[in-house]
Amino acid sequence: MRGGGPLPASLSSGAGAGVAEVAAAGSGHRSRFFNVGLFPGLQTNDLMNAGEPVDNHLSMSMGVSRMARLDGVAMALGANVATDRVDGLQLALGANVVRGDMSGTQLAVGGNWAHGKAEGIQAAVGLNVARSSGSLGQLAVGANVSGTSLVGAQLAVGGNWTAGNVDGVQGAVAFNHTRDRMAGLQVAVGLNWAAEARGAQLSLVNVGGDVKGAQVGIVNVAGRMSGLQLGLVNVSRELDSGVPVGLVSIARNGQFHVEAFGNDFNYANTAIKVGSRYLYTTLVLGMGTMEGARGPSHWSLGLGLGAHIPISERFFLDVDAVTNTLYGWNLSFEATAACTSSGWWRGSRWRGTWPSSAGPRSTCCMTRTASPCRT
Repeated sequence: MRGGGPLPASLSSGAGAGVAEVAAAGSGHRSRFFNVGLFPGLQTNDLMNAGEPVDNHLSMSMGVSRMARLDGVAMALGANVATDRVDGLQLALGANVVRGDMSGTQLAVGGNWAHGKAEGIQAAVGLNVARSSGSLGQLAVGANVSGTSLVGAQLAVGGNWTAGNVDGVQGAVAFNHTRDRMAGLQVAVGLNWAAEARGAQLSLVNVGGDVKGAQVGIVNVAGRMSGLQLGLVNVSRELDSGVPVGLVSIARNGQFHVEAFGNDFNYANTAIKVGSRYLYTTLVLGMGTMEGARGPSHWSLGLGLGAHIPISERFFLDVDAVTNTLYGWNLSFEATAACTSSGWWRGSRWRGTWPSSAGPRSTCCMTRTASPCRT
């Protein structure tokens, strides 16, 4: 058949595109395997498609690249911007931005941003932000931010912030923050904070609401504590089945007692006992007279740990060990002796009266010249 009619418009337009450009099924986007350029408007996605959204499998840019979807790898000296979702890898010296969901890896010197749900890895020298997180690992020198719950790990030199739950690990030099529940481990040099903790908090300062697990640091603060608090200062509003071990342990439903007593090296002592229902720390201030001295010859400061054992509503048994440092009466803070005493007190508490207690003590005092021990 000679001459024939003109080719259908669809076949004619498709002849120039070939395999390089096809319509992405059901997306309204064009699909181009490869994109190269300098900036949006000066890249093959825009020059060959008149501004239509284009999906890519491979993109390389000397500046900033922009595509709709990425199903593959995008590399840029400046930034990679995906206006839809990313399944694959984004590499940039500046930043990687995904306005949809991200499943894969974002690596940048500056920062990474995922506006949709992020699953995979975000690693940056600066900042990682995931507005909605799934199973995600965030690694940064600066900071990591998750706008919702996260399952995985946040590791940063600066800090980690999660607006929902964390099931996994938060590790930072500065701080870790979980707005809701943390189940796993928080490790920081500065501060750990969680509204609810199920696991361990290790830092100089640990703060938790409802804590079931362990807090180890200089200062530990909990709303309701069930587990171990190990630090210099332990504070809890309600100590459920917890064990605070430290210099000062305070629980609103624990014990706070003031005592006055005498022993074999001090004729007067005043002590404060603070702690949980069963464990306490005692701080002792005393004064005494050595053999042959007229009037007070020394004063002392003591610190000890003990156990409180309720026997009945009125009777109790306290077992403790206390180390006292003796100083000369001239207030020079020059230690003259150290005395360690241990023993038990059997006490009673009658309604409307102060509790009273008595019991045997074993004492060992070491001076510069001798170390007599007596019971």
